[in-house]
Amino acid sequence: MFTHKILALVLAALTFNLSVTQLTRAGTFANTGSMTSARFAHTATLLPNAKVLVAGGFDSTDGTTAELYDPATGVWTNTGSMAVAHRYHTATLLPNGKVLVAGGESTTNVCCDPDFCELGTCPTDYATPIAELYDPASGTWTNTGLMTTARWQHEATLLSNGMVLVEGGIYDDLLGNSLTLYSAELYNPASGIWSATGAMSTNRYQQTATLLPNGNVLVAGGIGPSGYDHVFTSEEYEPLSGIWTSLRAMTIPRAAHTATLLANGKVLVAGGTPDGGYNFVASAELYDPSAKTWTSTGSMSQVREKHSATLLPSGKVLVAAGYDHGELNGAELYDPVSGVWTNTGSLNVARAWHPATLLPNGKVLVEGGLGSVDITATAELYDPRVGETALTGCSILTNGSFRLTFKSSAGASFDVLASTNLALPLTNWTVLSGVTEVSPGQYQFTDPQATNYLQRYYRLGW
Repeated sequence: MFTHKILALVLAALTFNLSVTQLTRAGTFANTGSMTSARFAHTATLLPNAKVLVAGGFDSTDGTTAELYDPATGVWTNTGSMAVAHRYHTATLLPNGKVLVAGGESTTNVCCDPDFCELGTCPTDYATPIAELYDPASGTWTNTGLMTTARWQHEATLLSNGMVLVEGGIYDDLLGNSLTLYSAELYNPASGIWSATGAMSTNRYQQTATLLPNGNVLVAGGIGPSGYDHVFTSEEYEPLSGIWTSLRAMTIPRAAHTATLLANGKVLVAGGTPDGGYNFVASAELYDPSAKTWTSTGSMSQVREKHSATLLPSGKVLVAAGYDHGELNGAELYDPVSGVWTNTGSLNVARAWHPATLLPNGKVLVEGGLGSVDITATAELYDPRVGETALTGCSILTNGSFRLTFKSSAGASFDVLASTNLALPLTNWTVLSGVTEVSPGQYQFTDPQATNYLQRYYRLGW
């Protein structure tokens, strides 16, 4: 099996000149300005003005602070603080450009839940039903309607009709018990009111929620009713009826995984933990909304949970960092065409439970999270274009071999795959002999079968 990282794709038709320039997309992470506060269990939201709003979380103050990242300068600046602390909350960009922060774990000392009003105070580190709106124009927060249920580690999804669906999570009762929820509710931005909607069939938190092309919401996995059992069930929410429909189960139970809507309409679910025994997985699977089925796809090179996953403009998915009995700094790319994962540049700081935000310039901002030593304030940018290498001087030699020029790391070794069908999985490509460095920066390989085909595709990898 060809497991090396793909460097470039060379299209070699025997009838054309092979002097076309190809680019690799190795991708690297580079440090950018650090946040004003170290934090994790926070949220990051891309605003219409291209700045990124980071809010709440466990930070170096009281969990109410927020700040803005400016991609043009790489600088973070403080913005208005929230009324109460929010951790493990959700943040949703509304159609009007405001950001809705809902629920989470709070440390406020005001009466934040109707159940606690008779006590005159809200115990610390309990779920809160408080929701707030951030206005980018003024940089201020205002309270909006209370949620029907206080919850944290829930999910929130902006629906096609402009409403926000929130489901699942954890609720803390008066006795200090943490209860896993199956309830769901809707936020109406026009009225600022929350209202209950149909309940899920399964209690869950640390699940994923994905808006599908048909307007339904796919919820998958999570930690179940007992707080320890990890579930592999999935279900779809239909906004018009407010009803949840149970689906076929995933191939394995997962929690703290990621779910990414691909350009082809399928949903990629990757990594996570299948049980409460500190086991983590590298496997990935695809949900097909048309067939309503789950199928396994290529596995990551690294087991991980609490990582980030970002759909890139190229259609590939960047999975970064996460946790495997320690914070990780590795990253890899999933190619929906081949179903194969390849390693890409590593982060400069190991981190987990961090957000990742795709910027308008195609870069990905990763900031904060649980670091290998402590909570971190560092931030870095992933650029899929950095490390591009032009393949120049491509030519077909008289002996039937191919020669090209590119830069490589010292001591690197290369292999070549060949196929007549670009769409075939890499496991079905033919492995050719290795690449020979005939002079500094010049490499050569031979395909004895090249003349047998009108067109031949090659992948060069190390």
